[in-house]
Amino acid sequence: MVVTFEWVAQERDEHGDIIHLEHYPSRSEVEAHQRLHDGCSSVLISLVREEVDAEGNLLDRQYAHMADDGTLPAALDGGARIPAFYRQVQVRR
Repeated sequence: MVVTFEWVAQERDEHGDIIHLEHYPSRSEVEAHQRLHDGCSSVLISLVREEVDAEGNLLDRQYAHMADDGTLPAALDGGARIPAFYRQVQVRR
C-alpha cells in the first residue's frame, strides 16, 4: 500500500460547478496557478490523499479543502489525519 498527497486547484463557475481541475505536487505550483487565474473564476485549493495497492489500484481518495485563511483542517473528509507538514503549509491568497 502506498499513500500519496498532492495539491489540487479546482476552478469553479458562478454556479459552483467545477469547470477545470489541475493537480500539482507542491504548494508553490498551486499558488502560481491561483495567481494566474485570480479574478477569472473561483478557485478552490485542496489537498488530496490517495491510497493505492501494490498493483496501482486506487483504494481510497480523500480531500481537505483550504479555508479562506489558507489553512487546512486537522483531518480529510474521510477522516484520515493530515500530516503536520501539510497543515503547517499555508497557501497565500
